[in-house]
Amino acid sequence: MTAPTRHRQPWSPDEVAYLREAITTTLYRDIANRLGRTPKAVQQKVSFEGINPSTIGECNRNAKYSDHDVELCRALYDEGVKPRFISEKMELPVSYVYQVTQYRIRQSPTPGYSLQQ
Repeated sequence: MTAPTRHRQPWSPDEVAYLREAITTTLYRDIANRLGRTPKAVQQKVSFEGINPSTIGECNRNAKYSDHDVELCRALYDEGVKPRFISEKMELPVSYVYQVTQYRIRQSPTPGYSLQQ
């Protein structure tokens, strides 16, 4: 990794605007590289600006599976299909299916999403 080019320089309004836009889908490291800042500087600016990087559902940058997959797992489970069978057919880890069907993770989908779409 190369040294940041904007080390200890004030944040421009354009940089803050990009940060607000990219924070929900992009890793701190990637934002830092694009802006010429350190990941720690990006993290601190996010905290200082009061930006919440954790979005709900599949828009979260750490989400591995779509809202459709999650809701389909839950619908199949509600129909009486066993989590192991769901896991096998959807090619998802069985532990993930258990967590999703018990609402331990992904408790709410992306706002405006419904399985009927």
